[in-house]
Amino acid sequence: MSSLDLVVLRHGDTFEPGAPVTWVGRREDPPLARRGRAQAETFGRTLAAAGWAPERVLVSALERSRRHGALVCEAAPFRAIQPEIEPRLDEIDYGPWGGLTSAEIEARGDGPALALWSDEALWPAAFAESEGDVRARVQGLAHELAAAAATRPAGSGTQRVLLVSSNGVMRYLLDLVPGELERRRAERTFKVATGRHGRLAFDGARWHLAAWNLPPESPPRERSSDTLTGPKATGSKTTGPKANGSKTTGPKATGSKTTGPKATGPEN
Repeated sequence: MSSLDLVVLRHGDTFEPGAPVTWVGRREDPPLARRGRAQAETFGRTLAAAGWAPERVLVSALERSRRHGALVCEAAPFRAIQPEIEPRLDEIDYGPWGGLTSAEIEARGDGPALALWSDEALWPAAFAESEGDVRARVQGLAHELAAAAATRPAGSGTQRVLLVSSNGVMRYLLDLVPGELERRRAERTFKVATGRHGRLAFDGARWHLAAWNLPPESPPRERSSDTLTGPKATGSKTTGPKANGSKTTGPKATGSKTTGPKATGPEN
């Protein structure tokens, strides 16, 4: 039975220095900023140096993710791969929060809900879609990819897939590993800063997390012995968006306690 090697990448920065930082959801679609484009190119070169080439690259339908994925492919040896648009990777619809700064969200009386979402990934009532729907679309895609990898001919080896999405939906992939999202919610390490990435694997029976929130200069980590544990993954719960432009220190592989600061600010 073939396995799946999944690298999940958050698009790069969308705000130029000095610009107001707003919450950018499914209905807002600013282009990548200069730093965001540089982050994509850096990660492409990182993958090239590491010899990690995907068979497929799936990107959300939003311009910031499509452009990020295209720049990664151009900078790496897999230039010939055409990124595939996958709407299930689109960011959460933030409803009335979309396009607002955090201060503006607080001014409309949603300060407590904003804090709970940012710090603990507790779903706000203001969002325009349900947490269950977001979880279902993101994890449904992951399970489809795992099922496709499992039916490949014997000897075809591990299938490598790169996903380019946003912080809000990416944390739902953590919940493929039982207890992982809840652990990271408690530690406040569930976010992925702009341009950063994580790595999950499906071995035919279970999902495993190898790394989360690694900078574009760091190659995707291989699975280590302390990540190959835990019961078979089933449908799980999860929550929350991301912090834009926030700098965080990449956490250690699953099973180790992370020490990097949490990402802060609006998510997109």
